[in-house]
Amino acid sequence: MQGKLIQAIANYLAASQTTSDLAAADKYVKTEETKNKLVKQFMAANGFVNTKNHDYYNSVLGIILEDLHDQNVLTQDGNLYFIDTVFYVKHI
Repeated sequence: MQGKLIQAIANYLAASQTTSDLAAADKYVKTEETKNKLVKQFMAANGFVNTKNHDYYNSVLGIILEDLHDQNVLTQDGNLYFIDTVFYVKHI
């Protein structure tokens, strides 16, 4: 899974897609409860630091991701799907 999040964001920015093109909640069926600990581990593996609650920052990429709580991160067959994520690109 490492790197998939960064690649998805890069693809999104490069293609100027809408958020519904990147990930739509109706495409995924939650098969298990999302564990915040697993979200934190996934984000850390991709270079993001948990800044507060469910918000993350990657200082190398200058990307801030917010609202990564269990209603916005679905787990399907062990894979995390980020739905309705707020993100900002910060000038670095």
